Amino acid sequence: MKPFKEITLYCEGLTDADKEALLSVLVLAEIRLESRWILQAQREGADVCLFRHCGLLAAEHPGPVICYAEPGLELGKPMQDGLYFLQVDANGVPTFSGLIAVFNQVDAGLSRKVDSAAALSAGEQVQEPVAEFEPVVSATIPTLTVVVDELSGPAQPGLEIGEVQASSTAPRKRPWLDQIAAYIQDISRDSFYHKILLQSGEIILLDLEQDKFYSSIEVETFLEESGENKTSYIAAMDRVDFKVEQNKQAYFERPLSNLKWFLALYSNVRGLEVNIDRQVYLLSGWPESSLPGLHRDHLKLAAFMRARRSSLVEISAETGIAVDDIRSFVEACYYEGLIQTDREPEQKHKSTPEKPRGFWAGVLGKIRW
Repeated sequence: MKPFKEITLYCEGLTDADKEALLSVLVLAEIRLESRWILQAQREGADVCLFRHCGLLAAEHPGPVICYAEPGLELGKPMQDGLYFLQVDANGVPTFSGLIAVFNQVDAGLSRKVDSAAALSAGEQVQEPVAEFEPVVSATIPTLTVVVDELSGPAQPGLEIGEVQASSTAPRKRPWLDQIAAYIQDISRDSFYHKILLQSGEIILLDLEQDKFYSSIEVETFLEESGENKTSYIAAMDRVDFKVEQNKQAYFERPLSNLKWFLALYSNVRGLEVNIDRQVYLLSGWPESSLPGLHRDHLKLAAFMRARRSSLVEISAETGIAVDDIRSFVEACYYEGLIQTDREPEQKHKSTPEKPRGFWAGVLGKIRW
């Protein structure tokens, strides 16, 4: 099986809280999964379908089906081939080990089908193996808080948190964004309105009075460009000229903090003083799915930093993500009001993370893998 194979997963019957819990455990479990699992909003084309209740199985799915099994439910043989049960606790949170075992079982089943199809196309006679089903039932079913909090202690056998490699597909820095980032950091409130014109013809308007920015294209699109865009000019404007410019064409409207988040991640300009060894951080909330440039590594950092206070060096050692990338993420989260900081690592204490607020709607469809 090729490494980093992608498996698409469609969920039905899950509440927003169920999806948050599933995604959180999935992000943490990715280093033990044999493939990358991607949630998608449409049933059509999904490799696997996950149901919150077995009663929803009336709607058939051509591929494997995973069904949540509540605590205390007696698990027997699957009702049909390709049906798997995933144990969850009373809060609808899958167990860490259970998710890994079941998802890898499904992965293996999909791989067998692919191999069989390839053999048949080559004219071979293939005996389809009988699918074996061994439901995974944990004697102790921890909640998401407990599972995440375990990461703050000694590494568990086989978890290998320290061996996670930094993503090679992470979007790189865009040096041409440095001028825009530096301008916004040094901008004076004497003028509330500003216009940024790029050589590509795209425009960014800044409204400091309302703490908003307007762009002729979504700024995330800049990450898809292979060439170097540049700034033609940046100028302050009065309110009248700003309104005239604003009415010339349609603009995407976002909070100004979203632009600062994006520039912190993808420019080389620093606006936040950080002691990478002594200063420790904890995330007070989850990044919203709508934030431009949200990447898989950011989810991994969010899951880790929601569970424990750590310095940038400690976070890098346990996640495998470069300190510079973590520093950019910390600054980006600072602009979104998501960071708690403490300069005394020796006073670190365990903290019970809040329940994530609001499901990251369609999050994996928007994340750069």
